[in-house]
Formats: sequence, C-alpha cells, structure tokens
Amino acid sequence: MEANATTPSRLESAPQGGARGRHEKVRRAPEQDFDYGRPFLLDMGRAAVIAEVLRELGHPRCTADMVAAELARPQRERSFIGHFAAEQLARARWQP
Repeated sequence: MEANATTPSRLESAPQGGARGRHEKVRRAPEQDFDYGRPFLLDMGRAAVIAEVLRELGHPRCTADMVAAELARPQRERSFIGHFAAEQLARARWQP
C-alpha cells in the first residue's frame, strides 16, 4: 500500500518571529513590609474567593464588591469583612 502523496511524512514547526517565541517577564521587587492596614485595591477574583469564605462563615450577603470596597477604606473604618480580608491576604503573602 502506497502512502498518500499529500500526507506530510513529518510535522514541521511554524516559524518563530521576533523574540523566537520567548517572553520575558518584567519583574519588580515585592514590597517587604506591605501595610495591610492602608487602603488598597484588590482584583475581583481574589475578592470573590474571600467573599465566598465569608458567606460560609455566616455573612450570607457578602459579595466581591463589598470585600473590595472594605479594603479600599482605611483600617480604622473597616468592618469585620475588611479586617478579615486584609488578614487573609496578609497570611497568603499577597502583594498588590
């Protein structure tokens, strides 16, 4: 049985342009002493995870928007939600 003439006998890789397919990440040094008591912004994905935990702990109306808003407040103005979120982020060593 003959091999079909249109079937390639080996796979060919696509040509790579520019940086030859390599991507360099810009790295910045993380702040060593980030103050979780200061107001800061948080991405909605992380806020949603924290809100889910808070709902399981007895705050049924907690949303990601509430968590993000609490973290945008100064520490002395935060409710339990804001203090809990900041503590969890500090434990996870999250850096903005």
